[in-house]
Amino acid sequence: MTNSVEAAIDFLTNRKFGLVASIVNGLGSLPNNERNVLSEQKAKIEEFKATLRNMDKNELLTLHKRSLAIEAEQALQRTLQEERDRFYNQPAANADYVHWSKAAHWTVDEAVALSFGKDPDFVTWKKIEPLKEKSAFAKAFSKRRDLALRATRWKKFHDLIPPVTFVSWAKEIKIDLPQELICEVEKIGGLCINWHEQYQKLKAEIAANKITSKPESTRKSENLLQALTSVAVDAYGYDPQSAKSTAPQDIADALAKRGKKVDPKTIRTWLKEGNELLPQNR
Repeated sequence: MTNSVEAAIDFLTNRKFGLVASIVNGLGSLPNNERNVLSEQKAKIEEFKATLRNMDKNELLTLHKRSLAIEAEQALQRTLQEERDRFYNQPAANADYVHWSKAAHWTVDEAVALSFGKDPDFVTWKKIEPLKEKSAFAKAFSKRRDLALRATRWKKFHDLIPPVTFVSWAKEIKIDLPQELICEVEKIGGLCINWHEQYQKLKAEIAANKITSKPESTRKSENLLQALTSVAVDAYGYDPQSAKSTAPQDIADALAKRGKKVDPKTIRTWLKEGNELLPQNR
C-alpha cells in the first residue's frame, strides 16, 4: 500500500508541477536568482505532497486512478488528432476514381494507394514508410503493399498492373476496396475475372470433350479457337452476332502492347470459327 501511495503522490505532483517537480532537488548548482525562484516552488511542492499524504488513502488512490484515466484519454485524443492532421487524411489525398480507372496500368504502389481510396500522386510509399511504426493506416498500407509485391513474384500480375487485374486479385484474397473504384474499373475494363479459374474450367471442358479421332494439331487449333472465343466473350464483351463488335480490335490492341501485331480482321475470323466450334446449346 505504501508503494502505491508514494507512486500516487509522485504522479499527482508531477502532473501538477511538471518538469519543476523533477529538478528542485538540484538547487545547489543554480545561480542565486534561479535558486530563489525554485526554492519557492520547492516549498509549494512539499506543501502539496503533505496535503496528499494527509488524505485518506482510498481517496488518494481513487484520485490517482481518475487522474491516470484522464491523462490516458488526453493522450488518446492527441493521438487521434495527430492522425486526423496527417497528409493522407486531408481532402487533397482522396483519389479521382474516374481518372485512375482509365489508366492502362497501375504500378504496385499506385494500386495499393487506390485500394485505400487515396490519390497515388499524393499518398506515396516514400511518404508512408517513415510512419509505419507510428500510424495504423501506414502499417495497414505497408502490409497490403507486401501482399501485392509477393503476388508479383508469383506472377499473379506484373509490376505494371491492368486495373481490372488488380481488382480481381483483391477480390480473390478478400481485400476490401472502395466500391466506387470497383464500379469505375468495371465500366472501363469489364467484369473482373479470375483468369486462373477460367483457364482451369476451359482446360477441364476441353479434356471432357476431347475428340480422339482428329489429329493432335487439329484438336489443339480448335481448342485454342474455342478458348480464345470464350475469353473474348467473358472479358471483352464479344457478341458473335454483331458485325460491329469492338472485341477483335481490343484483343489486337492487347497483343500490340506485348509486341505482337495481328490484324483485327484476322482475329474476327478466328472468333467466328471458334464460335462455330463451341457447343451451340451452351
